[in-house]
Amino acid sequence: MNTNKIKIERVYVDANVFLNPILYDVKENLEAAAADSFLKKIIHKNVEAFTSFLTRDEFVWIVRKNLGQKIAI
Repeated sequence: MNTNKIKIERVYVDANVFLNPILYDVKENLEAAAADSFLKKIIHKNVEAFTSFLTRDEFVWIVRKNLGQKIAI
């Protein structure tokens, strides 16, 4: 029986990772492109990620401030 498992990196995701691809063009902004790529790794389960309610609140506040309440909701 093979007990060697691939260890998946587990990381905390801060608000900027969620915000950069929304607020900036991923084709023109390197940080937005990197954040977009990282989020895709999470979606494809190459990275195990977690965040906090504080990050969620920051995300909603910044989206509301920059894009409006309707989009933030």
